[in-house]
Amino acid sequence: MSPALLSTFVSVLLTNFVDAQRFGLEIPEVHPALSWQKCTSSGGCTPQTGKVVLDANWRWYHVNNAATPCLEGIWPDELRLNQGCGLEGIPSYSDLGVTTSGNALRLQFFTSPGSGSPNVGSRVYLLANDNTYAVFKPLAQEIAFDVDVSTLECGIAVDIHFAEMAADGGIVESGGWNTAGAKYGTGYCAAQCET
Repeated sequence: MSPALLSTFVSVLLTNFVDAQRFGLEIPEVHPALSWQKCTSSGGCTPQTGKVVLDANWRWYHVNNAATPCLEGIWPDELRLNQGCGLEGIPSYSDLGVTTSGNALRLQFFTSPGSGSPNVGSRVYLLANDNTYAVFKPLAQEIAFDVDVSTLECGIAVDIHFAEMAADGGIVESGGWNTAGAKYGTGYCAAQCET
């Protein structure tokens, strides 16, 4: 089994499933920076720096060299689906309601990008660098965070989860069909039905 991690992510609403694991070539990925602290009882706190990546489900997933969306039903098998399609980068996370400032992460539930369709919800992961999820080993440690829900609208739920994921986003485990990895927010899997 490949090295696993506990990656922090915020999950608001997942409405569809994307099976692509190959990155596209048309839109570059630009990860927002985020800082945090790692503290010990004996040594105080040391600053940590990383980035945030949006889950693969919120990305443009299309046929290579075409604007046609990739849909699982039109491909004969998963391998050909992943070879023929790619996940594109996100040049402006703020268009999808994800912004950072220092050690603060803000997720806006509803957004209407100027040139795109309205966006609902988001799921983000913490990156140690552009290609690897941040690893947390909470055994005999404490993880603390603040969540400001003062402007949360009635009926909207905010969840913070820890999920075991491969640090590379599943590249090694895939046997070659996943070349997108953590850089493009792949590798999440939960035994949970979204409603």
